Amino acid sequence: MSAFVLLLARWGVPQGLRKPLAYVGAALAAIALLGLLWAIWLHFHDKVVIERHETVIAREIDRATTAADAAANANDARRRIDDARAAILTEEALRHAEQDHPVEVRAPAGPGARAVADSLRTRTPAPGAAAGR
Repeated sequence: MSAFVLLLARWGVPQGLRKPLAYVGAALAAIALLGLLWAIWLHFHDKVVIERHETVIAREIDRATTAADAAANANDARRRIDDARAAILTEEALRHAEQDHPVEVRAPAGPGARAVADSLRTRTPAPGAAAGR
């Protein structure tokens, strides 16, 4: 406090105003110090809150990603099973056709049948055919 009074005396403040101005200056300095301390506390508090929030969000993203991966793996397995079933059914149908209609099976294919067979070989839908998936 006396440092403020001496500073005010150096600046030429009249003696009657030095002490009240020193109190006001000390109060303003204390308020400024408290404001600075509060700002520092708030900065670090906000950092902690943000880190907690980001951790929760990252955990939720990991859970969602894991669930999506599991669903994708299950869908892939289901598709492989469906493809294997379709291949077995196709082979059975071919065997059945060869047994029941051996002459017709060995006859040359027309352009439409050739296009369908070519599309099946390359696993692309035949022109004009609807996609299965």
